[in-house]
Amino acid sequence: MGEVVNTPEKPILIFDADCPLCVRFKQALSFLDKDNRVQMTPLQDESLFENFPQLNKSECEQEIHLLKLDGEAIGGAEVIEYLVSMFPGVQKFAWLVESESGKKAVSYFYDKVNELREKVKKDCPGCGKERR
Repeated sequence: MGEVVNTPEKPILIFDADCPLCVRFKQALSFLDKDNRVQMTPLQDESLFENFPQLNKSECEQEIHLLKLDGEAIGGAEVIEYLVSMFPGVQKFAWLVESESGKKAVSYFYDKVNELREKVKKDCPGCGKERR
């Protein structure tokens, strides 16, 4: 038998609720998501990994992830590209990320933000846990 792949009712953005940058990103996306098209769930919600066994918690802890309608999990810069294509307010900029150079720019930008996220989490006195 193959791996169980459950599908969500709408895309699920998996973010780190202990990360101030991640929470800000989630808040900004909530502002754009007037129609509530994306479910936003913190990776600290254990039921997420019980309901969607195709998700790997340690991978979700390393970078932002999104569970698509077909049950496929995507991570990192690919999540940003996916979200850009979903929202009318930013769709006019979708062409920027559809080109090869645009994808490289999004990936580079995401990598730099993720490095900053790791540093903030590691040095954050309010996060309640030390990360390596």
